[in-house]
Amino acid sequence: MSSAGLSVDKTLGALFVGFSAACCVYGVLVSQVFSYFRRYFQDRWHLKLTVVAIFLLETADQVFIGHLVYHYTISNYAKPQSLQIASVTWSLILQLTIGAIVGTIVKASFGLRVWRFSGRNYWIAGVIMLLTFGQLGTAIAFTVKAFELPSIYAVYNLKGLGTVSLALGVATDVITAAALCFFLNRLRTGLVSFATFPELAKP
Repeated sequence: MSSAGLSVDKTLGALFVGFSAACCVYGVLVSQVFSYFRRYFQDRWHLKLTVVAIFLLETADQVFIGHLVYHYTISNYAKPQSLQIASVTWSLILQLTIGAIVGTIVKASFGLRVWRFSGRNYWIAGVIMLLTFGQLGTAIAFTVKAFELPSIYAVYNLKGLGTVSLALGVATDVITAAALCFFLNRLRTGLVSFATFPELAKP
C-alpha cells in the first residue's frame, strides 16, 4: 500500500518496528531499576534520585512514542493523506527533548566521575560539563524551532542546528572516554585495593 510514492511499510511499518524495539529496551530498563533498588538500597539518596529521574523520563519518552504511533495508526486510520501532510506532533518533538535531557544527566554523571578520578581537575571536568550543557542548549533550541515547522519533512531546515548538537555529543563522549581511560590507568599503581575502588567511584 502506498500513497503518492509513500510506502506504508517504510513509514508506519518502520514506526511500528521501532516502537516494538523501544518497548523491549524499556523492559530491560525496568528490570535494571528493580534490580538496583533491591541490591543497592544503601546507596546515597542522590544516586537513587538520579535513577528515579531517569526512569520517569524514559517512561515519559515511551509514552510519547506510543502517542505518536497512536496518532498515525489509530487517529488517522485509513487516511493515507496524513502521511503526505506529516504534521508535526508535540509528542515527537518532546520525545527528542527528553532523550537530550536523559543524555545530559548521564554525561554529567560521567563528568563527575572524571572530576573525581582526576583528583578534582576542574579544567577537564569543566570542558566535559560545558560540552554536555551546550548540547542540551542546542537540543532545547531545536525543540523551540521544531514547533514552528509546517511538517516533519521540513526538519531539513534545522539540519545545521541538529548537526551542531550531534557534534557536541560526539565531542563530549570522546573526551569523557579518553579522560576516563587515562585517569583510570593512572590509578593502576598496585597500591589501591579492589575494596577501595568502589569508594573512589562514588561522587
